[in-house]
Amino acid sequence: MPKPATPHSPSNARRKESSPGPPADRPARNWLAPLLLIVITLAALCPVCVHEFTSWDDHLNVTANPVLNPPEWRRLRFVWTHSIHEEYIPLSYSVWWVLARVAHLDAPDPSGIWLDPYVFHTANLLLHLAAALVVYQLLASLTRRPWAAWAGAMLFAIHPLQVEAVAWVTGLKDVLCGLLSLVALWQYVRFAQSQYGMPSIPSPGTPGGASGSGDCPRAGKGGGSSVATEAWLRYAGATVALVLALLAKPSAVSVPVMAAVIDLVLLKRPWRRVAVALLPWFAIAGAFVLVGLLSQPAGELPEDARSPAWLRPLIAADALAFYVTKVVLPARFGILYARAPQWAISHGWLWFTWLVPASLLAIAWAYRRQAPWGLAAVLLLFAAPAAVLGLVPFDFQRHSTVADRYVYVGMIGPALALAFALTSLPTGRRAIWASWGAVGACLALLAGRTLAQTFTWQDSFTLFRHALAVNPHDDAAYANLAADELAVGRVAEADALARQSIAQNPKQVSAYLILGSALQKEGRPREEQEAYRRACENDPHNAMALSDLAAVVAEDPTGDKPSHLAEAAELCRRAIAVEPTDPSPHAVLAAVLAAQRNDAGALVEARTAVDLNPNDVPSHIRLGQLLARAGQFSQAADQFTAALRLDPNASEAKQGLDKLKQPAR
Repeated sequence: MPKPATPHSPSNARRKESSPGPPADRPARNWLAPLLLIVITLAALCPVCVHEFTSWDDHLNVTANPVLNPPEWRRLRFVWTHSIHEEYIPLSYSVWWVLARVAHLDAPDPSGIWLDPYVFHTANLLLHLAAALVVYQLLASLTRRPWAAWAGAMLFAIHPLQVEAVAWVTGLKDVLCGLLSLVALWQYVRFAQSQYGMPSIPSPGTPGGASGSGDCPRAGKGGGSSVATEAWLRYAGATVALVLALLAKPSAVSVPVMAAVIDLVLLKRPWRRVAVALLPWFAIAGAFVLVGLLSQPAGELPEDARSPAWLRPLIAADALAFYVTKVVLPARFGILYARAPQWAISHGWLWFTWLVPASLLAIAWAYRRQAPWGLAAVLLLFAAPAAVLGLVPFDFQRHSTVADRYVYVGMIGPALALAFALTSLPTGRRAIWASWGAVGACLALLAGRTLAQTFTWQDSFTLFRHALAVNPHDDAAYANLAADELAVGRVAEADALARQSIAQNPKQVSAYLILGSALQKEGRPREEQEAYRRACENDPHNAMALSDLAAVVAEDPTGDKPSHLAEAAELCRRAIAVEPTDPSPHAVLAAVLAAQRNDAGALVEARTAVDLNPNDVPSHIRLGQLLARAGQFSQAADQFTAALRLDPNASEAKQGLDKLKQPAR
């Protein structure tokens, strides 16, 4: 007869260890936690799937990006050999390219967009869902408590801070980078646990709750080699995931630091082993830092986005205080918080906000022995956005140092804190149920807040009106609303909103560009040219401003026409030097060179413009006219026909074809 199990027997120990709280954590039910994670996340975020594109960079990266319109194979090769808009993120552009192939429409929508937004939004949500499941697996490996891991993963998945990255089409680069970063951390943890003989949570449904790969490599005579091999395969997979994360967005450079935090603070491996394992990761991250500095130089930042080097730690601490506040008090989320360095300095908060992260870190350090997970959670939250805290200036700082999307991966810190806190619950059944009830209520409130937040992203008008409700002094929101009003033909409203943006920030370049477009439609060329000149003065390296000014100068009927054309050509060449993949300056330069009777040069630029943007009707017409002038009638007819396919009402294309059909031709 087998001996009954005593309270101290291994069987009871395992049974106690596998019960973190209600509901019971039986292996047969381990599938329930990830299933609930999927269902609740979808319920909180599914409205994003039927939202539209927004004018907040979606046009720049997706809807008007020549790489995706149309998504041809040669354009896919281009993204791996060039930086686009001063960013080298080829993996993100490759995913957008694949989605564009699926989402490509047979005819453009009323806004002239050839892509279905629902495909892109659904992809963002699915990537976020995958990231939440990886967080669950990572936390389960660390805590060995699937339901505690579920609670942490739920916090990661449905906190309102995550809405921006998921609901914004351009946010795919943040979600994709985040997913791959989390995969790298998860597989690194499994590698470290296996290599150092630490147990890890089994896959759902593993009989008896034992891990098949997390046992000590030295346990057993022939198993050490296979376990060691599996460990190094996990390390290789983690390294591949890190490289892919860096190719999705360079902010993944913080992943090696996050891995070191988990390894040293939670797994408590010797620092020499950690250094050996992570040295290649730091080398890889360093290489990508150099690529990022070359592709997005901070030297072009305006003065109001700069700060003295000695103040940058305080600016970084202010950003961390902002993120801590948003995690604890999830309210008043917006796309632009206008928390630029000069704003933080001028308001004086900079001298006090550093106390928030400093105090949190001090408390976590004081309790590092009793609760090392607290220190790990704080360090993970602070380390994740390290690349965009302002210690090194970056381009978006001209608007704000902080943004919700920057803390996407950093939410693993609060998630880890919640999961480990639930493993430390009192032993009494009432206390356990009370604690889980409180956690469940908080998660339900967060899910409701997230659901409400998703509706602010349904279209551009809703998004920017909400942005102004959060921050009435948001000059960029006024400028984007002006662009949206102009797109639907409300010129007077666009003019007024653009002027409001300029009143808030006289250096707001996009507001001058929109104002110039509105003035052009209002028939006020002199004021239009002045608006574009102000835009170029504020940002001499803005390709769009240079191109728009060139077009106006070339058409200026006053003064000396040859000098106007020469100035316009120079402006176009400056724009092309800044952004060689932008089709607009090539198209304008083609018209300018044609007016100068430089047909050979005009043909080169016109072909380039069509090649960069095959969906632009005026570029096809201009190239057709130049080809007809050069006597290449067959090719000219092809261009006019292509223009008519895109716009059957293009009168200039019809006239061009009619001329080609005349008997003299």
